[in-house]
Amino acid sequence: MRRTLEIVVFVVFIASAFGYVVSLGVFGERQGWGEVTSTSRAPATVARRVSQLERAREQVAAPGEKQILFGDLHAHTTLSFDAFSISLPMNTGEGAHPPADACDFARFCAGLDFWSINDHAESLTARDWAETREMVRSCNAAAGDPANPDMVTYLGWEWTQIGPTPETHYGHKNVILRDVDDDVVPARPIASREQLFPGGDDPYNAIMRLGLIAAAPGGQGRQPYHDFALYLRDRSARTRCETGIDVRALPPDCAESASTPTELFEKMDEWGFPYLVIPHGNTWGFYTPPLTSWDKQLRSHSDPERHEFLIEVFSGHGNIERYRPWRALGQGGDGEPFCPAPSDGYTPECWQAGEIIRARCLEEGATDDDCDARATDARRQHVILGGSIGYLTVPGSQVEDWLDAGQCTDCYMPAYNHRPGGSVQYALAIREFEGDAASGKRTEPQRSFILLEIHRLLGWETMAFVAEVADIPIISGGCP
Repeated sequence: MRRTLEIVVFVVFIASAFGYVVSLGVFGERQGWGEVTSTSRAPATVARRVSQLERAREQVAAPGEKQILFGDLHAHTTLSFDAFSISLPMNTGEGAHPPADACDFARFCAGLDFWSINDHAESLTARDWAETREMVRSCNAAAGDPANPDMVTYLGWEWTQIGPTPETHYGHKNVILRDVDDDVVPARPIASREQLFPGGDDPYNAIMRLGLIAAAPGGQGRQPYHDFALYLRDRSARTRCETGIDVRALPPDCAESASTPTELFEKMDEWGFPYLVIPHGNTWGFYTPPLTSWDKQLRSHSDPERHEFLIEVFSGHGNIERYRPWRALGQGGDGEPFCPAPSDGYTPECWQAGEIIRARCLEEGATDDDCDARATDARRQHVILGGSIGYLTVPGSQVEDWLDAGQCTDCYMPAYNHRPGGSVQYALAIREFEGDAASGKRTEPQRSFILLEIHRLLGWETMAFVAEVADIPIISGGCP
């Protein structure tokens, strides 16, 4: 018996030791930045492209000095945590796609005129940032004549901020740099790690890596998981930058963080290099608190026309253009949230939670009054839990039970759980006015952080969009 126990203990020890070693990624390989195809597009392809663009310019009667160009200023590779995890076999992924793959895809598959790489700064190590810079230079070197390249590649990253409340949530922003040489770009990307992981919490810890390996299949299909374990370990090993120190005095390999857009802009201005910041996903309800709006960001901008004069309207996550007057939650005079009743074309998720409970209650033969009370309680519980996990207040519910609750039913391909306070139309319409607010007098409005001259960079089609939203009244403190 003792001998058997000793063998069991020994086997458990060996298995645990092996699991720990595996979690360190010792069997993994770093993906690197890949290899950019060193040739540009075929001359015939470029000529055909130029001809098509010229015809398009003529069709919209654009002035001769204008060009219509197509690009993507929001591209991720498997240097980003979400992209790498999605690429794993367990998520039916097709494998890693390092930065060089993005360059080749932009050039030969998408046929873009320009693009930028914007991996999540929270995921980037010093090695990743150095290799990303090298890839961008290599991609531009393959573009042919520098005076007339077949494609322009911009260096950048994504600042991925998520706050648990409307007061602390600012959303995601892509930082795009004009230059690519090491001496004229920041030594490190600036993340929002402190906001995402307060107190220095490590989301890439050994327990997570052990769970990943345990869930991985056996045989050769295990290699991507070993690679991912090494990827996670590299990120876990990063050290945070000290705060309150000029960006140029910090070591190049520390992980720098900014908790608010204002702090991000201040750090970028300390570097003094040309940059552009493009917000995106501000109506994406799966991480945006229900009552979030642009108001606090507009008030905090010290130089809005320089910091953010473009916004991403549409992506694979959906359309963030449309404003609607409804909200997922209401707010009483005491500031407490409540579940609002449905409005035309919109049913709050909290309301549907009550309807599901009411239907179950009636099926059990309870009285209308009892079922009304249970429905009210379910809505209250949904408001308390809220967010993307509110459905847990209705145990056993199926997707079909929720119907189209929480969705903008009359928007074109809206973001999931659309938050209208973060929409482009809201941002374009809201203004803060100087002068005596008590007297109701209005002076010249301060300009929104989104310039109406965005057509200078996005092309003349944008003017149709601006004209479409121009019928929204310019108001003080909110939208109609």
